[in-house]
Amino acid sequence: MKAAEPRCAQHRRERGGAHDSSCKRAVVYGSRQAGSALGCEQVPLSPGSDFGPYRIIAPLGRGGMASVYKAYEAGLDRYVALKVLPAEFLHDPDFAERFTREAKVIAKLEHPRIVPIHAFGIDEGIPWMAMRLVGGGTVASLLTSGRLAHRRAVAILDETAEALDHAHERGVLHRDVKPQNVLLDETGHAYLADFGIAKLVEGSAVLTKSGMISGTPQYMAPEQAQGEKADHRTDIYALGIVAYEMLTGRLPFTADTPVAILMKHIMDPIPIPPISEVPEPLTRVLLKCLAKDPGARWGSAISFVDALRQAAGGGPVDTLRLAAPDGLAETPPPPSAVGKTARGRLRRRGWGLGSGQRRWSLLLGSRQPLP
Repeated sequence: MKAAEPRCAQHRRERGGAHDSSCKRAVVYGSRQAGSALGCEQVPLSPGSDFGPYRIIAPLGRGGMASVYKAYEAGLDRYVALKVLPAEFLHDPDFAERFTREAKVIAKLEHPRIVPIHAFGIDEGIPWMAMRLVGGGTVASLLTSGRLAHRRAVAILDETAEALDHAHERGVLHRDVKPQNVLLDETGHAYLADFGIAKLVEGSAVLTKSGMISGTPQYMAPEQAQGEKADHRTDIYALGIVAYEMLTGRLPFTADTPVAILMKHIMDPIPIPPISEVPEPLTRVLLKCLAKDPGARWGSAISFVDALRQAAGGGPVDTLRLAAPDGLAETPPPPSAVGKTARGRLRRRGWGLGSGQRRWSLLLGSRQPLP
């Protein structure tokens, strides 16, 4: 069997081209940023190679926390999406146990709008999950052509919200809701993928040692950006960012560095989209979802989307409580104690706010599609 194994280019150079699988820098990973931070080059699984019970067909996507491949499972005569995590995480003695525990929790999420996990394990020193292969692309691929029609956006958000609320009712958070994780089938129906992956890796000693965190700054809620405890409202905020992007064709916050984006989520008001793009009733629904204070957001993902649908249909939205909500003014507020506290937290975590001051690096979710 032609097996793909973790390889480390630097280790091969040090050994005159020979590979030693015990190399502590060896990793199969999808993020070049992460590879640089961990001190090795990532070498992908090769098409045609065998990995456990699967034959690798082709790469599907790469992200900060995993690489995804189309693979064939001969025993059941089916194609799957094979997600492999970096072998480097196994240097954390607790990771294997945590991986198994979290994978079992995720596998129990049975809902028509959640991508199911068929199997999981650790082979050749690499953690992996085999999931249903959804072949219609992602919402991220849709957005490359610009903003979506209101009806189309609400339909996708509705199915995504069903998946989120189902998980939340069972005590499971997603922690990385973004267009790349909303998959589409050939008929256009939406499915939410990658439940729990962020939680799975964020406690890794490898990340702690290297100063990395998991997540995607463009979609992080303020409390998540500050390292505070997340709950279902953290996912609802991220869904609101996805909705904003779907309705406007752009993200509310962009910047040159990840830290600058996080600071905007914490401190800056949400930019009000032009009425020509998003009518005022829809904007009001979005702003409630994107409140800085989790307590001011919608209580569930479905309630948020129901309000969007009502607003898109021209009806009044009577359930909003937007009298001077936190952080939603059209002009930036003056520096506040909240802002100073946020800066202090980021500095204590090792994140310098100026150019050249950042000592820690971020493990970012790639904006490439991850089927």
